[in-house]
Amino acid sequence: GSEMCIRDSHRAIVVQILKVDPTFILCTGDLVSRGSVQEQWETFFEIVKPIMDAKIPYIPVKGNHDVDSGTGLWAKAVERLGLKPNIGNPNFFSVKFGNVHIAVLDSTAILESDEQIQWLEKEMRESDTLHKFVALHHPLFTLIERRAKGAERFRQRLQPLFNRLKICAVFAGHDHPFYMTKRDGITYITTGGG
Repeated sequence: GSEMCIRDSHRAIVVQILKVDPTFILCTGDLVSRGSVQEQWETFFEIVKPIMDAKIPYIPVKGNHDVDSGTGLWAKAVERLGLKPNIGNPNFFSVKFGNVHIAVLDSTAILESDEQIQWLEKEMRESDTLHKFVALHHPLFTLIERRAKGAERFRQRLQPLFNRLKICAVFAGHDHPFYMTKRDGITYITTGGG
């Protein structure tokens, strides 16, 4: 069925990724379709094993499908990917590669809590890197009409902050069409995977 087709596509993408030998991989969320199902995580890890074997850092963003309903499977997945979140939180953290500083946010929870906002503000203010990026699951700008209201909520909450912190680019997932737009000097990219 379609699950099989998705797995085959994912395997083919892994092969292509390995050909370009990236410094790191940034995945904008929805690593699995049901985050509370252990078996789906096993399938995910079986497919990305060649990436793990190649020791390419894999940075995951928590998507709405990755929410694990209290099973702890998301935290285990982050650990299995070999990540040591700099603040000990598997939901939001930052990573640095040379001149690049990436703040990974958990947009499944960011509208309900100030914790991430305060952390991001401090993290990026104190950053001495040239390129500051943000990665989160839900985009601030969408081409999908029925998702426009949701995107607007993220925009109201986050865009003024991103502007203030002089973020270079924001990477998002959630929507399946690729989309790129520039607002107030910041490039917003919806990667459009699925």
